[in-house]
Amino acid sequence: MKNFKKKQFEDRILREVNRILRQGNFRDVRLNGVSATRVELNADFSFARIYWDSFDRSRKEAIMDAMGGIAPAVRSLLASGLQMRRTPEIVFHYDEQYDAERNIEQLISRPLNAGP
Repeated sequence: MKNFKKKQFEDRILREVNRILRQGNFRDVRLNGVSATRVELNADFSFARIYWDSFDRSRKEAIMDAMGGIAPAVRSLLASGLQMRRTPEIVFHYDEQYDAERNIEQLISRPLNAGP
């Protein structure tokens, strides 16, 4: 039952963070097209890793800087949006899952070299 509540809370945080990012609460243009992909909470819900991705992978480093800068503001907006007394500390991480999947697909689609 506890894992179910944790998953529900992670899903609520994910929806709220994406709402915050879509509303354009931040004037930083580096955040355009960024979305949260998943949330991982620790056991006592005091810390959340929020993973993000963007369609423009060439801006990954710039977006990473911007995401780190907005973490305190996002935490504050989360607290009011989810009406929480204790909001978890948040840290943003780039979600490398899609890059890994793309690399695997490229490896699979490559023709095998014929032996000598």
